[in-house]
Amino acid sequence: MKPDETLLSKLAEIQGTASQTITDQELGLVNKQIDNVLNGFKEGQEMSGEYAHNLIKKGSPLDRLMNSTNPNVAHIVGDIRTALNDAMLRSAPEGVAKDLAETNAQYKAMKTIEPLVAKSPTGDISPAALMSQVNKSYGGMAYNGGGNMGDLARIGQRFLKEPPQSGTSPRQMIMNALGGIGGIGAVAASPELGLSHIAAGAGLAGTVAAGRGLKQLINSDAYYNALMGRPNGEVTNWLLQR
Repeated sequence: MKPDETLLSKLAEIQGTASQTITDQELGLVNKQIDNVLNGFKEGQEMSGEYAHNLIKKGSPLDRLMNSTNPNVAHIVGDIRTALNDAMLRSAPEGVAKDLAETNAQYKAMKTIEPLVAKSPTGDISPAALMSQVNKSYGGMAYNGGGNMGDLARIGQRFLKEPPQSGTSPRQMIMNALGGIGGIGAVAASPELGLSHIAAGAGLAGTVAAGRGLKQLINSDAYYNALMGRPNGEVTNWLLQR
């Protein structure tokens, strides 16, 4: 990895912001991680891949601080990690850079939902909690930012609010409510079908069939695009009316 001006400027910016916002003890932890990065560029030489890996691998000092219960330190150290990742992308050959960018995106998504999964005894994640975590990890959520994770969080907030508890399990409540939407599976199979086709199929299948159809629809690209206000947006309006 090359010690380019962009990386050095970003580390200086992180250090400057930290010195104004956190305690001296917390700043010492942050400065140590910045020093570890700079020490990898001995006499202005490139940082070896092995050294860079040791900085960010699971269990490294930087990784442990990113998972710290202190939100101030965790956030700032996360910025150091991001600066390192960006520098790696700038230094990597084109093909490797593409793979690295994809891996980084997957890692960030994993780290975003990791605390939610750890707290859930069932593996289910609250839409509200997901939105909160995505807001912390990704910028620009107010302006449709956050990439795929941002889209997922917004879909969860709009369509997947937890139903109220009334003695019936939430899963059963949803399945009961879907009992009359048997034709919805047809949209998943053929997204070009209009709403009249949905209406014609409504009520022809039972609860189980409706549930299967809804699952197919939710997993379809057409449904995803509809939820996000893209082509076929009339499906969104229809779902809201139901």
